[in-house]
Amino acid sequence: MPMAFLRSLLLLTIIALGICSSALATPPSSIRSLGDALTAFESKDYRRAATLARMAGDRATGLERESARYLEGISLFKVNDFDAAANALRFAAASADAFVAGQAGVTLGSVEIERKHFDSAGYAFRKAAGFLTGAESQRAHSYAARCFDGAGLTILADGERVAAGEPPSTPTPILTPAITPATSPAPTMTEPRLRVGPESKPKVAEIAPIRYSIQVGAYSTVEKAHAAAEKLAARCTELHIDAPRVIARENSDGSTLHIVQLGDFENRGVASKMLLKFPRSAFKIEVYLAGIDQSE
Repeated sequence: MPMAFLRSLLLLTIIALGICSSALATPPSSIRSLGDALTAFESKDYRRAATLARMAGDRATGLERESARYLEGISLFKVNDFDAAANALRFAAASADAFVAGQAGVTLGSVEIERKHFDSAGYAFRKAAGFLTGAESQRAHSYAARCFDGAGLTILADGERVAAGEPPSTPTPILTPAITPATSPAPTMTEPRLRVGPESKPKVAEIAPIRYSIQVGAYSTVEKAHAAAEKLAARCTELHIDAPRVIARENSDGSTLHIVQLGDFENRGVASKMLLKFPRSAFKIEVYLAGIDQSE
């Protein structure tokens, strides 16, 4: 059932808070309003759901507050209040809970498409893809590519296509009708278009596994790229990870970008843990790039 996860998440939050406050004569008002907000949402009283969810979030902390903001965001999305929905969903997308952050990010991307902020939509889908797994992650990357195409960000779009297992440099139109709330909600828990059923699961042979690396930077000259790579070679040896490599990628204007990456990790979580061993905050996790390796 599409709402199953949201209901389970909110009910578990309510139960947990109820246990912690068992000595109270009545449950905290935030628990009551969050449950009432869910009831209003399921009754399609979206304005009331948004109001109650906002009240619950204002009085709560942690996962309960993030869940309330998510419910507020999707309720506002249902009534086409996109600006307010974006504000609530940004908060939920920053959740420490990977599932909430992933689903809220996907919904935020859909909201940004409605607001014609295609660059912001692309970033939202790309971030959400890092919290999702398997085919859901690949589809989020695919949405990100289409949004970046719409924003004219070709290099970012190509990177997302690679992450989605699609050929690079093949722009596709943004599928606005697929995520228009007037006919159906965003690809989220309310109608998870990123969910994959048995009939739509990709074949293993069709999509190569996505791997991740730590990206040190992108440079206009190969000399600067090699200088950055050499400084990190010894550290990579200490950590027993792949040495820094320089990958040449062509820009849309014909110029070449020299990207320095290190390591080869099976998922974003493993890469993130390794990132903590490097002091430079400018480093980031990116999809393992394929291209002309200039490390030799």
